[in-house]
Amino acid sequence: MRTDDFHLERIILIDSYRKGDIGEVRLDGHVNVNGINAAGKTTLLRTIPLFYGEAAARMLKGEQGKKAFTDHYLPRSTSYIVFEYARRGQLCMAVLHSNVTGESVQYRFIAAGYRRALFVIGQSIVESNTQLIRHVEKQGIQCTRALTRGEYRSIIQNDVERRELRSLAGQFAFTGSGSRLSHVDRIVTGMFVRAATFRDLRAIIVSSIAQDEGQLEIRAQRDQMDVWIHDHDAYVDVMNEAGRVAGLAEASKTRESAIASLSLTKGHLMALERASSTQLQAVKEGLNALEEQVATDRAQVAQKSAETRGRLSAQDEALKQARAQLERLDAQAKRYQDERLETRAQDQERLPSVQSELELQEKSLAALLGSQRSVTEEYERLELLADQRNKAKIADIEKGRAPIYEEIDRLKAECEAHYQGLESALRHEHEGALREANEEAKGYAERIGWLNGRINDAQASPELVMQKEAKDDECEKARSTLEAARKGREDAQRARLAAKTRFDEADRHLGRIHARLQEQKGALQAAMQVGDAAPGTLIHFLRSQVPDWRENIGKLASRELLLRTDLVPEVDEAQKQNLYGVRLRLDRIEAPWHAHEETIEARIAQFKSDIDAEHARHAAQESALGQARAALDAADKAEEDALRTYQGADERLGRLSGEQQSLKRQLEESRTRAKKQAEEERRDVAAQQKALELEIKQMLAAFDRTLRENTTARQQALKALEGTKKDKLAAIVAAIAKEQTALAAQLDGLKTERHRSLAAKGIDPQTLSRLETEIATLHATIEQIRKDGPAIAQYHVWLQSQWPQRPAYVAQVETIETEVRRLKDELARIQADAERRNAAFMKELDALEKQEHRIDGELSGVRLRIERLAFVREDADAAQAAHEAAHTLAYLDELKRTNESAKLDAEKKIEDDVGVILRAFTKHRGTAPDRFYESYRSDLATQSKGGREWLPAIQEWFGSRHLEARRVLRDGASLLGQTVDEFYGALSTFKNRTQSFSRELQTCIDSSADFEKITNVQARIQTTVDTLNYWPSIRALSEEFRLWVERQDDDLPHQEFCQALRRVSQCFERESTLSADLVDLIQLEIDLVENGRHVTVRDEKTLEHVSSNGISYLILIVLFLGFLQRVRKDAPVQVVCAVDELKNLDLANTERLFNLLDRHRVTLISAFPDADPEVLRLFAHRYTILEERRIASVVLDDDMEAELAHEDRSLETSQSPQAADPQGSSKLENNPGCATITLEEDADHV
Repeated sequence: MRTDDFHLERIILIDSYRKGDIGEVRLDGHVNVNGINAAGKTTLLRTIPLFYGEAAARMLKGEQGKKAFTDHYLPRSTSYIVFEYARRGQLCMAVLHSNVTGESVQYRFIAAGYRRALFVIGQSIVESNTQLIRHVEKQGIQCTRALTRGEYRSIIQNDVERRELRSLAGQFAFTGSGSRLSHVDRIVTGMFVRAATFRDLRAIIVSSIAQDEGQLEIRAQRDQMDVWIHDHDAYVDVMNEAGRVAGLAEASKTRESAIASLSLTKGHLMALERASSTQLQAVKEGLNALEEQVATDRAQVAQKSAETRGRLSAQDEALKQARAQLERLDAQAKRYQDERLETRAQDQERLPSVQSELELQEKSLAALLGSQRSVTEEYERLELLADQRNKAKIADIEKGRAPIYEEIDRLKAECEAHYQGLESALRHEHEGALREANEEAKGYAERIGWLNGRINDAQASPELVMQKEAKDDECEKARSTLEAARKGREDAQRARLAAKTRFDEADRHLGRIHARLQEQKGALQAAMQVGDAAPGTLIHFLRSQVPDWRENIGKLASRELLLRTDLVPEVDEAQKQNLYGVRLRLDRIEAPWHAHEETIEARIAQFKSDIDAEHARHAAQESALGQARAALDAADKAEEDALRTYQGADERLGRLSGEQQSLKRQLEESRTRAKKQAEEERRDVAAQQKALELEIKQMLAAFDRTLRENTTARQQALKALEGTKKDKLAAIVAAIAKEQTALAAQLDGLKTERHRSLAAKGIDPQTLSRLETEIATLHATIEQIRKDGPAIAQYHVWLQSQWPQRPAYVAQVETIETEVRRLKDELARIQADAERRNAAFMKELDALEKQEHRIDGELSGVRLRIERLAFVREDADAAQAAHEAAHTLAYLDELKRTNESAKLDAEKKIEDDVGVILRAFTKHRGTAPDRFYESYRSDLATQSKGGREWLPAIQEWFGSRHLEARRVLRDGASLLGQTVDEFYGALSTFKNRTQSFSRELQTCIDSSADFEKITNVQARIQTTVDTLNYWPSIRALSEEFRLWVERQDDDLPHQEFCQALRRVSQCFERESTLSADLVDLIQLEIDLVENGRHVTVRDEKTLEHVSSNGISYLILIVLFLGFLQRVRKDAPVQVVCAVDELKNLDLANTERLFNLLDRHRVTLISAFPDADPEVLRLFAHRYTILEERRIASVVLDDDMEAELAHEDRSLETSQSPQAADPQGSSKLENNPGCATITLEEDADHV
């Protein structure tokens, strides 16, 4: 058991090396495999490089190479190649088996050492593709998925780049996490194939440095590059106008949007026209109704005024009559007063007293004339009688006082009641009117306060407010809709970008398939040219004239040389196998494919098969491209729909915002109008309030005046009654005074007469004359009284019947006057109210007439604008929908002007930009843009829409058709640039790696390697890449190509790329390819000391002259160990290397070689036909291949037998019962003097 952290334990071949057998070879020490020729030794050794990741196909040579590796090593689903190896004491397995189809090798890692039970169930081997992983994991052991060769190679060499493989590398790599075994497979393979020439060494160096081997070349013709440059210039010139195309699309959308907006505006105008017509009709009907109302009101006012005037006239007539009646009564009273009927009535009342006086006078006269009584007694009696008569008269007069007082009191009471009732009625009427006036004033004050509130906080129309709120809600919903549309547009854009990416990738992949298909078709054509070579060509001559040409000239002549017809070949019988005097070992050169008809036919068949497969892939990719195109179209449509939805939502939001602003302006205007209207109404109400206040003042003044007049009338009436009372009482007093005076005078007269009579005691003539005069006077008085009787009676009747009615007449006059004043006030109120209503009507009529004029003017403007929009069809929904308040004429007119301007600007831009783009299409004749232009020119020539007829074609080009041209250009640029870049990159990498390889190799070659005659082996490696004539040109093109690729976009390369490509095309001159053989670019020099002499080896001839073949191979092994040490460095990895032959070395150098290998931690597995015991003792494990590929262990029968037997392990193998020795062992006798060899064979057949 090795102590290295990483080493191979054994290889197990299950149903592989031999059908049905499980064979095992230990690899934890040097291994020897011998057997007869063609026994299968090399076949066994070829499996060793596979562990390090070598390609299986590289291990097949000659005729074997015509079959797949799996046909030889993994022919069945139960065939396995198992490598058991140790990782720091932990055993793992690397398992190789075929895939499901059996065409290729798959790799797996198993986290456990080999156990038979992991691959065998009973007597059946586990199926690799259906049972293995399930069977292993069922036993609790990790088994990876099937890996490709590249994945396996990167894991086993710990050279992974993919993240998902890093964990597997950490588990199963054949080195530690800090080390790499890059290209170790190439080194192990190089040691196995035993490179014999310096070219072989350089080839191994190349295989260790670069993944690509052989010849690097660029297959591209100069005219193709020139065509690409021409097409690229045309494409760039057209695509430089892509900005215009975006502007065209935007202008077209702007125009369409403007037309749609104009259509919508026209619909709104038609709705406005309908609404304005309806409104105008309503205003006219309102005017008519208002005029009818004015006429009705005027008629009612006239009727009320007439009625009031009629009542006023009646009252005036009644007032005249009442006043006339009162005047007649007062005139009669004045006539009675002038006729002194009151005094005469009092004389009528004195008739008894006058008669008594007359009787007394007559008696006095009789007494004077004939009485004889005593004068004193008579005069005393006369005085007594006079006094009694006077008292009776006074008593009668005094009786007239009580009726006077009663009548005057009654009249005063009636007067007071009348005037109080009148004042009460006046007060009631005044208070009612004042209350109404105050209520009206209060209403005016409240109205003014409410109007002040409206002025300070003017409110818009509730309908407008509701519409504004509804429009705000609509705008908010529109914003939400716009946001959703924006997200939908972004999602659609991302989906389109993803679809575009998939389409571009599918398009690029189709381009690559197309390029491969063209390359394969070219190769097929070349093969068919070689297979069906026409007469006159060199190959036709060789086939017909030189039978064995394939063994000499066929190995050296190129396909182009064989197809040439200008060489005039002739048969030359000179010595063969020479080239211009240089003898060549042509037997060591494999004939190329074009040297064998069978290979040509196989190649043609293979090309046809590949082309068919490529056609199938091309068709599949075209289908995938079609699907990607459909998906892209769907994504484009979805994006267009989303964009249209977004634009519609944006336009709708803009329209709604405009309507919102229009409503906002209308709200402000409505508030301004409401404020102005409120201010005007406040002025009117204030004027009415002022008029009412004046009216109230006038009412109060009139009331006060009426009260004063009523009080004056009452006072006058009372004064008149009091005057009448005083007059009547004065008359009574005067009558009493008169009677008293008369009594006093009578008494005085009687006293005088008594005195005189007494003095003369006789009759006095004067007295008699006086008496007679008095009697005559009394008779006249009585006559007059009796004559005045009817008049006095009439006066008393008038005084009793008519004169008491005077207060009623006065009250009637005053009542009628009050009614007249009320009617006049009522008539004034009616007229004032009529004037106020008429003013209001006139104001309303004026407002309606102004509104009618405004609406009529607006309607004319609307109809004019509708006529000017005759070039667009109205939006039916908008035209039929109800008119919105936001759609004012000013708002719609602004929309119309804005959209008409946008439409004209868009059409102008379309016409200008289309002209520029079409000129770009035709600038380069014969190119894809020009062909595209010509395909549409004839169809569009008859149309003339200001360039708009070209929009679909231009959009088609820039939307999809340019992609094909760009794909062709990109594929061409990518193919050309990638080819040159890969070529340059490969050469640069090769150059750098070669320099690094040379430096590292200097430190890794074991200078202490000491063989007989050879010591101090060293090597130097250089390249000649910089001397290539095309190196500067391809370097410049590679730099430009990488700059283009690094952008990671879909753009074409810059102009510098075209210039660099043009310089590269000039390097072709007349050659069809630029080529570089990596092997030829390597210069290898080996320094060594031979027999104390310093020697520099630069070619295989010098190496052959150094010493024998065996020594030369030792030098190569030292070189290979340096290669290996460079890769492995200090990593504790034991490498197993297979070497097919070691018999050319003597025993001493063989032992030194084993020591050198041990120092470099290399385990050797070697094969040679015979079993040399001396050499065999150097190997820890010895095997021989028996018949039918049975593997047996070789045991030396000498003193070392026990130890060797302890170290060796027999490989489990399976053999048929007929082939197996019954005892499982046999002995072979070698040459005399050599040790006896015993073979041990363990059969394991499943």
